[in-house]
Amino acid sequence: MSLPDSFSYHFYPVGQGLFSAGSIHRVGEQVSRFSWVYDCGTSSRQDLIRQRIEQYETWVNGRRRIDLLVLSHFDRDHISGVCRLIERFQIGTLTLPYMPLGQRLVIAFSEGLGFRDELIHFFVNPVDYLIGVKGAQIDRILFVPPSFGQETPVPPGLDSNRPAWGEDRVPQVEFGPVKERSDDYERGVLVATPSRSGQATQVLFLRRGGTLNIYGLWEFVPYNDDPEKEIPKSFMDEVIDKRDQLLASKGLGRDLALNRIIVFYDYEFGRKSKDRNRIPLFLYSGPIYSSWRAVRLGDWLLNGERSIVGEGKGSLLYSGDGYLNSDNKLDRLIAYIGDERIQSVGLFQVMHHGSRRSWHCSVAAAIQPSISVFSCDTKRRPSLHPHREVLGDFSFFGPKLVDKVNPFSAWGALEER
Repeated sequence: MSLPDSFSYHFYPVGQGLFSAGSIHRVGEQVSRFSWVYDCGTSSRQDLIRQRIEQYETWVNGRRRIDLLVLSHFDRDHISGVCRLIERFQIGTLTLPYMPLGQRLVIAFSEGLGFRDELIHFFVNPVDYLIGVKGAQIDRILFVPPSFGQETPVPPGLDSNRPAWGEDRVPQVEFGPVKERSDDYERGVLVATPSRSGQATQVLFLRRGGTLNIYGLWEFVPYNDDPEKEIPKSFMDEVIDKRDQLLASKGLGRDLALNRIIVFYDYEFGRKSKDRNRIPLFLYSGPIYSSWRAVRLGDWLLNGERSIVGEGKGSLLYSGDGYLNSDNKLDRLIAYIGDERIQSVGLFQVMHHGSRRSWHCSVAAAIQPSISVFSCDTKRRPSLHPHREVLGDFSFFGPKLVDKVNPFSAWGALEER
């Protein structure tokens, strides 16, 4: 069967949040060959995320499978719609950043979650929570460990022996390399468990430097910018002491353990603590350029016609709520993703809704995308994203605002060698 010859990127208007999807397909075919979603949530209005998921269902033309679902981090405005997606779609690979239980709880408590909040169970044990969603069919959950200090993943070369992309087969995602479980104190806890549907979900941990690629034609490079910030030993000791109650028990036992840890957290960090210790999972998504003769990225003009905005710059770089607020953080990202991939980025999702706290003045010039997407609620106080100086920095790089009403989509074309 012939190879796909086009791709598309979509950003749905969810206000203060992020819901983005992409697909690789062939012009004229009703159903995509491969589809992915990066984040699915909002803190503006939950009816927004419900409406956009319905729009997504229409866009995929009845395809009930998301091949790759990526969660950048665990804030409400990025995951509030994930359960709804899992209820409606079979998930091939669900990818999320790995962090130990203590780090997850620091984030949960700094979000203001208490032991009576439903979402707290996601932070306690994300595997148990996700496969417990009604109707969940998740083939595998893939944790991405911190990428800090690792070398650039080597791009795969042209593979003349790659398998044919058959019409009736599920695209094969190749993980390289992978290990079965983590090396920290949770070893053996986050393991394969039958879901409510009876399906066993495989749990994997991507080795540092690992990537995902589809038939040597397209690749995904996750980057977990976890500085491995030290958490007070006394707090970690308390978490470890209550670990079994948290991970194994339900109901009152878990609530009592959580309540005890929340009290200890308030003592260690203070009730007003904003130390979110956010762990952003950046994601590079793009063609493996050695496999194609030409790659083009385009936009739609106001009259509905197509306009090419990037020759050889067809890749997308998601940043979630990541921090690129210093040369050091920016240099680490570029060093890991690699200059060759960075130079091919045609579309960049601007970090943290265009917040000045996550940015510094070198970002736009270093990445130089053809299109820059700001996904935010411009009237939400007190943030009022995007901030003026961030928008100004990207003013020469095709800024696009995705708010509560206005979506954004880009198209791309692939030419076989």
